[in-house]
Amino acid sequence: MLNTLYINGCSLACGVELFTEEFKDEYPLYIIRSSPKNIERDGFVKEARFNIDHSYTTLLAKALKLEPVNEAEAGNGNFAISTNSVLGITRLLETKRPDEIFALICWSHHDRRALLSDYGRTHSFSSIFVESLKDTNPKLFNGEDKLTDAFLRYHHLFSRENWVLTIKKTLLEQVLLANFLERVGVRYLFVFAFSFYYKLINLRRAAPSLYKDLELQLLIQTLAKKPFFFLDQPEPSIASFLEAAHHSSFIDYTCNKGLPILEYGHPGTVANNVWMKEILNHLYEKIPDLFTPH
Repeated sequence: MLNTLYINGCSLACGVELFTEEFKDEYPLYIIRSSPKNIERDGFVKEARFNIDHSYTTLLAKALKLEPVNEAEAGNGNFAISTNSVLGITRLLETKRPDEIFALICWSHHDRRALLSDYGRTHSFSSIFVESLKDTNPKLFNGEDKLTDAFLRYHHLFSRENWVLTIKKTLLEQVLLANFLERVGVRYLFVFAFSFYYKLINLRRAAPSLYKDLELQLLIQTLAKKPFFFLDQPEPSIASFLEAAHHSSFIDYTCNKGLPILEYGHPGTVANNVWMKEILNHLYEKIPDLFTPH
């Protein structure tokens, strides 16, 4: 019998900025790494509190009467999410059956890169503050300039010179995690925190020869058959799938609904509550054999 909701994602899945005065002494500070521009303006890296209990992921677990196992981390990129989800689900399967677990995977921004730490977990960073990592996170590099330089060259290569390859890598990470979950028998739902499928839509229009890349097409066709959360169910076509994916991210939903966005760009408590209800209704409608209204 289903009893656990496994969660992985970035800050939008773990309640960053969702704090209130009554929780200010109960929850720890969570570092929100500012962009170089903001660091220059403010003189320091900003800090913000987080409250997982107010996150849509925890609210969803409560609505479904499931125990949440939330391994989302602020700044997570998709490689970190995919890799750590495999590790997390594998650990859960040591004590639970596959039919006791449902995985909610909240995909992050495609332009985030990951480093493997010495304790076996991955940490990723957005391009907006990569250049400031050495100053703001010196312990991360242990004084090794070669590592910093190599990381920046790697990031530049994949994020600026060949974003088509970046997109293919992101799609592959989603396919690999989907295949793993299906192989071990854990049912799941993929959710978008950010939309990156607009890049594929633009690519199809502006550079059809690149869009027709055989590997890219195979990845898109494979993902179109996977269980994603869409606000509007797409028609059975690749074009419809891309459009639906583009308009079904948490950030886009919050902005389109005119709901409050907090100081560092995270949806507020109202948006988390409304987004949770959208996903809940989707589960009731699309997976009735597993989820029924209480």
